[in-house]
Amino acid sequence: MAYLNSTLKHVIYMKPPEGAKVPKGKAYRVVKGLYGLKQLGQKWNMEFDKFLRRSNFHRLNCAPCIYTRGKGDNFAIVVIYVDDMLIIAPNLETVRHIKEEIGQRWRMEDGSNVSHFLGIKITRNREAKTMDLEQTSYVKQLLDEHLDKCRRKSCVLLQDIPVPETAASIAERKEYPQIVGKLLWLSNGTRPDISQAVGVLARYMAQPSREHYNAAQKVLQYLDHTRDIHLQYGSNKQQDFLMAHSDANWASDATAQRRSSSGSAVFVCANLVAWKTVGIDIGIPTIFSDNTGTIQVSKDPAQHWKLKHIDTKYHFIRDNVQDGKVRIKYINTVDNLADLFTKPVGKDVLQRA
Repeated sequence: MAYLNSTLKHVIYMKPPEGAKVPKGKAYRVVKGLYGLKQLGQKWNMEFDKFLRRSNFHRLNCAPCIYTRGKGDNFAIVVIYVDDMLIIAPNLETVRHIKEEIGQRWRMEDGSNVSHFLGIKITRNREAKTMDLEQTSYVKQLLDEHLDKCRRKSCVLLQDIPVPETAASIAERKEYPQIVGKLLWLSNGTRPDISQAVGVLARYMAQPSREHYNAAQKVLQYLDHTRDIHLQYGSNKQQDFLMAHSDANWASDATAQRRSSSGSAVFVCANLVAWKTVGIDIGIPTIFSDNTGTIQVSKDPAQHWKLKHIDTKYHFIRDNVQDGKVRIKYINTVDNLADLFTKPVGKDVLQRA
């Protein structure tokens, strides 16, 4: 019911429902949120954001759905996704206090200790100080709906997509984006191991071929054999607080105009907290400029002294390395966990990751 709390600024009228006694030629003006309005999600988010900021919460720039407040025992994190919300704090008193603040403004349901959030099952082991995030039920539902029962064989993740030669059937073209969309949700949730394969499949949503559909089935087969894989987070103070892996794969995909890709994985105390795989367009851009001086400088590599302002901006990483704020270390490809976000890898690499 959260959407109904939104306040609308635009003038919107609605046709009266059947049975409503409204004078002829008149209509209702909508002044509060009403399900069916396209802008309702944004309006509710703005309403809740305004409330949290007034309550001294700080919104993270890197993750706009996360808010923080306080320090020490009073530190708290609020996570919102549409009208679902998580409150995280080191003690129950802080959690109760935040619930009371929100409850004074809106009516809310108290979900007590969280066991599921956005379809992700959350299991805590307080003795071992671990937390498991898994989507086994989602995987089962996905396989029941889309996996060809005759293909439950391979446990190897997608390697390469053959060059498209056969047109997909109408049913396959309709089902393909459904499969890929669900795989994207899974890869962004608790299955980073399929991110690279799903990223490749997503490039062909508009016009998939039979080869693309078969490749999607290959990913489903892999999930069928690895449905219990999940993320586990624990307390590990022996590891570096922040570590990152990165990798790039140059012009590897023959079916995508030799498009390159890059991937990264970020760990906090050896716990995976962020991962990404993206395609890189290696085409040569054309930049038009009416400044002949700029063009001359850009073409003359000898005029380094004129580029001090550019050096300052683009040598930021080098400066931080020299100042000891960032460490860059070599890692062998065999041990680089970001490798699985840029290229197809074998079963042994996936198991090690």
